[in-house]
Amino acid sequence: MDHMVATMPGYISHASFRDDTSGRGVTISYFESMKDLVAWKQVPEHLEAQALGRATFYSEYEIEVAEIVRHYEWTLE
Repeated sequence: MDHMVATMPGYISHASFRDDTSGRGVTISYFESMKDLVAWKQVPEHLEAQALGRATFYSEYEIEVAEIVRHYEWTLE
C-alpha cells in the first residue's frame, strides 16, 4: 500500500511507526483534501488490504481522520 498511496491524486506524504515491544503501530497519511482521502479509502486494492488485515493480522484497530489547523517546523542550522 505504501507505493500505491503515493500515486493517489492529492497525496502529500505518509509515515508509519511501530513499537517492537507491543506491536502497536500507526500510519499517518496526508492528503490535500477530504475528497482525495475519501478516494483513497475507496480504492479496491486498499479495501482488500483492510479486509486481509482484519482477517489475518489485527484483533483491533482505530482510524482517526483529522484536519491540520496549524503546522510549523524549526531546524537548527
